[in-house]
Formats: sequence, structure tokens, C-alpha cells
Amino acid sequence: MTYKLKGAVAAAALLSVVGGFVLRDGPALAQTGPGFELRYLNWGSWQARVGFSQAASVKRPGRWLFLSGVGSEEEKEGKVQYVGDFAAQCKAAWDSVRTILEREGGSVKNIVRIVTYVTDPRSLAANNSCKKAALGDGPYPPHTFLNVSQLAIPGMLIEVEVTAALPD
Repeated sequence: MTYKLKGAVAAAALLSVVGGFVLRDGPALAQTGPGFELRYLNWGSWQARVGFSQAASVKRPGRWLFLSGVGSEEEKEGKVQYVGDFAAQCKAAWDSVRTILEREGGSVKNIVRIVTYVTDPRSLAANNSCKKAALGDGPYPPHTFLNVSQLAIPGMLIEVEVTAALPD
């Protein structure tokens, strides 16, 4: 696994050189743990304004946490909450993400990648506001925003998929 991570970092560096991009370090995000380091990388300033980074560099993660698509469904029965209200579903999804991370000893500051799935591309601005409220002042992890025709459960407007690197 360490080899694959080093290979991925090397591949990203190679792509930045081949593509003509020079990655600059964004603000370092201090983490706890011997040798553990998480940094977000950008080559411009607009990414922070929108609320994401182009890449995340993780040195010696203690363990990885992969969250499946998290939506506004309530925890016990899976019933979708706030049908028709994107802002409320987005907040509920991020509240659930935060709860899961905290149960595993982490926080939103441990997130290294986000993929957001929505059913209406016009929700981009509302999503960015909601995500920034959940993550605080930044720096922000890499984020991909995708529009899909339908999500897993009828009535869902958003699902947030997260990868986090947790220190030991």
C-alpha cells in the first residue's frame, strides 16, 4: 500500500510537469501523530475561493477511512429527510459525515478527497456554501462535483463521498 501511495504521488508530480503546471503548497494542515502530515496543494488562488484544492499530499497516514455516499437519510431506518430541500439535505449529509469521522477519531480536517453527487447541476453554488460551512475556513480538500440523473433512494438530492486519512 505504501508503494502504491508513493507511485500515485510520483504520478501526480509527473503529470504536473508534463501538463506545464507547477503545484504550489497551499496552507499546511497540521495533524497529530509521529511523522503524519496532510497538505493541500493548488497552483492558483481561485480554488480556495470556490472551496476545494487540486490535490492532497498525505505522509504516513495511520489509517484510511472511506465513506460511501452519505446523504440526508436518517441513521436507523434510512428514510430520506428534507425531500425537495437541497440546502437541508446538504447540511444533513455533512452532519452525518462529521459524525462518522468523529466516531472513528477524526474530524473534517482529516478529509483528503470529496466527491459530491447531485441530481441538479444548478445546486453547485448552494453545495459550495454548504460544504464551506461544514469544513470551516479551509484549506479545503480536493473536490469533484458530479451531476447524475438519480441517486440511490428516490427523493435524494445529494450524496457526499469522502476519503479521510487518520493519524494513529
